[in-house]
This record gives sequence, structure tokens and C-alpha cells, in this order.
Amino acid sequence: MPASLDHIDAHTPMGANLVADGATFRVWAPNARSVHVTGDFNDDQRDDASLLNRDAHGHWSGFIPGVCDRQRYMFYVVGEGSEGPKRDPYARELETPFPKGCIIRKTDFPWHETGYVTPQFHNFVIYQLHVGTYFTPNLPDKGGTFLDVARKIPHLAKLGITAVQLLPIQEFDTEFSLGYNGTDYFSPEMDFAVADEDLAPYVAQVNKLLDAKGLKRYEVEDLRGEMNQLKALIDRCHIYGLAVLLDVVYNHAGGDFGDESMYFL
Repeated sequence: MPASLDHIDAHTPMGANLVADGATFRVWAPNARSVHVTGDFNDDQRDDASLLNRDAHGHWSGFIPGVCDRQRYMFYVVGEGSEGPKRDPYARELETPFPKGCIIRKTDFPWHETGYVTPQFHNFVIYQLHVGTYFTPNLPDKGGTFLDVARKIPHLAKLGITAVQLLPIQEFDTEFSLGYNGTDYFSPEMDFAVADEDLAPYVAQVNKLLDAKGLKRYEVEDLRGEMNQLKALIDRCHIYGLAVLLDVVYNHAGGDFGDESMYFL
């Protein structure tokens, strides 16, 4: 029997999504002959239990029990001319070097509700920056991070800008980049994140900014992983009245790093 269809319906989100005591998986691969989901939760085994179900529109989906936050996974796709592990185009985090794997993440985050409203377009005063080079207190060991930029938001707000535009922050398979060799759409760059073991002092610094606004502090657990650290940067911008724009390059989606992209079936 293939993977369960528990929690699967026409509105099941794409990618990997934690629900109940496991996760749903859904991917569009209309030319595939079969699609398995393999990862830490099933010892990367391709068997009946990891085989996803195809619908009439070329989506493959299934519910896998026992899946947990921060476990790794890949789709194993058998296509017309080749087969192999493929990244999830909707992965919320990717770990390089490819194909180390996609990372399943909870979507919970303690956003601060401040009544922020995005300004009208004609009121945009945009400050463009590159996360890896804008503020780099830890060079040469590490470039800039989302939380380094977050620490500078009060300064940016005082300049009179109304929006921060981030040069592409999609995952890329090199240590330094302008971001225009990004991979897929949804995973932020891992190198723009502070490692778990170095996170506590960063959280303390960012919390000082929350204290100044009389807002609830973050816990260290809230900011583990680059996805949540990007959210913290966006949250901080909104607290200080700044919009956030993302520079995206859609024709580069999929990357140029071998055949682990779903594009290469």
C-alpha cells in the first residue's frame, strides 16, 4: 500500500507540512512514473509506505506518520529517462552542499502585532542591501546574517526610508554570492543564519530592541534556523514601520547545481 491519504485533500499545501503526528507531502511531477519521499523519518527507504499517490493533475501526495521538525527529506523521482533524489521546490530550508537535503520546519513564529500597514507604492523610499555584506561584525569567520541586519533596523528607520529591499536571499551553493545563482524559490540562504550554538547573544541583542518598544521578547528557540531568523528581520522591520521587499530572479529557479532540482526529471 502507498502512503496514507490521511489529512490529504484538494487544499493540502505543497511541500512538507507538519500535521497531527506526522507530515503531509505534496509535489507536482506530472511526468514522473513514481515518487517516494525519503528522509530521517524512514531511514531513506524507498518502499510501499514511502510511495506517494498521484492525482489526475500530476500532483503526488501522502501523509507520513512520525515526521518531526528539522528532519531531512528528499523526493526520489523515477522519470521517463532517469531517476534520483530531487529537492522539494517548496522546501522551507535547504542544507548545502546539495543534495544534503531539504529540512522540515514548523511554521510557528511569535510575530508581533503592531498594526503595521504597508505604505502605498508612491510613498516607498527604498534602501537596498545585501545581507552578507551590509553589516559584518564577525569577518573573516562569517559574513553578515539576517540578525546582523535586524540589529541595524533602528538606524535605517532614522534615515527616513519606508522600505528595505533585500538582494536575493534564496539558498545558493557557494559560500559567498550576490544571490543571483539561487536555488528554487522558498528556502533562505543557510549562510545568512546564525548557528544554534552562537544564537543566545544575538537573541539578547535583538531583545533589547523589543524592550525599547515594550514588546514581548523572543526565546532562543524561536529563532533557531535561517527561516525564523529571516522572519525576525521582517518582524523587526514592521515594528519600526518599514516594508520588506525581496529581489527575486524567477528564471534562475532550480539552480545550476546538478540534477537534484525537480526540473531535471
